[in-house]
Amino acid sequence: MPIVVQNFDGSELSLRRPAERIVSLVPSETETLYYLGAAERIVGITEYCVHPRPLYKSRPRVGGPKNPKIDRIRELSPELILASKEENTREAVEQLRKIAPVLVSEVITLADTEELISALGRLTETEERAAEMNGAIENARRRFAEHPPDYQFRRALYLVWKQPYRGIGEETYIFQLLSAAGLEPLVFPELPSRYPELTSELIARSGAELVIFPDEPHNFTYRDIEEFRKQFPELPAVVNQALFKVDGATLCWYGYRTTYALDYISRVVQQP
Repeated sequence: MPIVVQNFDGSELSLRRPAERIVSLVPSETETLYYLGAAERIVGITEYCVHPRPLYKSRPRVGGPKNPKIDRIRELSPELILASKEENTREAVEQLRKIAPVLVSEVITLADTEELISALGRLTETEERAAEMNGAIENARRRFAEHPPDYQFRRALYLVWKQPYRGIGEETYIFQLLSAAGLEPLVFPELPSRYPELTSELIARSGAELVIFPDEPHNFTYRDIEEFRKQFPELPAVVNQALFKVDGATLCWYGYRTTYALDYISRVVQQP
C-alpha cells in the first residue's frame, strides 16, 4: 500500500515504499530524521545541516537551501527530497520534482511540527519513534498550558538580525514557541513582514521587558548586546537587566528540538 502524506499546500505526496535514499535541504528535518533513527537513509544534506556533527561530517553536501546543486542531487539518486516553503524557491522545487518526490513543509505552529514528524515517521518506517517524539512535545505543551511559568517579565522582544534589527511576526514558528512557553512575544502589526525591520524608534517604544538575542541566523555577540544596552538605556528590558543570549537553533529548528525547547526558554528567562 502506498505511503501518502501532504505537502504544506494540501497536495499529496505518495511513495510506493518507505524511502531508502533521502536528500534533505532542511537542517532541522535532517536532525529530526537522525533522531528518528533514519540516519542511514540520508544520502545528501546542505552546508547548513551542521547537527548532528557525525552526520555533517559523513554525508555529501549539495549546496544551500537557497541554491541547491541540482546536478549533484540527481547523482545521489534520491527517492525522497525534503524542502521547505520558507527556505527553498518555487523554481528549485520544480526542478527537484523532476528528480524525485519532494516533501515541501511549512511549519508555523507546534501542531504543524507534530504533523511533520508523523509524516517523516511514515516515510521512513520510524512511526514508533515519531510517536514518542510527538508525545514529548504534547506533554510539554500540556504542562506549560496547565501550569504557566511565573515569569518576572513576559513582554519579550526576539531579534533575528542586526543592521538593521529585525524581529518576528505572529506567523512564525518562533512566535508560536515563545507563546506556548508562556511569554508574550512582541509583534508589530503595522509591519506585515514575517521578520520585520525594526527602527530604533519602534524598539524604544516597544515596552519590551526582556530581549532575546539568538546566535542564528545572526550570531549576536555579547558586544552586540552591550551596544544594544547603550543604545536603549531606558527600555524596560535594559532597566530590568533582562537581555538574554540564547541558542538560536533550539528556538527555530522545529522537530526534534521542539521536544525540549519550551523547557529551555523557560530556564533561560528565569535564570537569576
